[in-house]
Amino acid sequence: MSLANALFAPAQSKIVEWIFGMPARAFHLNELMRLTGLGSASVQREIGRLFDAGLVTDERIGNVRRVQANPGRATSARRPDRVCCGVRFHRKT
Repeated sequence: MSLANALFAPAQSKIVEWIFGMPARAFHLNELMRLTGLGSASVQREIGRLFDAGLVTDERIGNVRRVQANPGRATSARRPDRVCCGVRFHRKT
């Protein structure tokens, strides 16, 4: 069982595994639908939640939306406190 499966609902874990498994890569929503086997509404809902939490960034090129992991939010090691998925982690000093 992956960490994403343990922490998230099935639809969320599929999207999180792809986006945060390759954080330097941007994904088209249609591509995420194909990779995860989820429908359009599910992908848009879960991406919206991740975007609202600041965990992903998006870019629009015409009518195509691309999303990518937000490295400043999800993986920043420079912060004394890190927040991931709504959970605050404190670094021991």
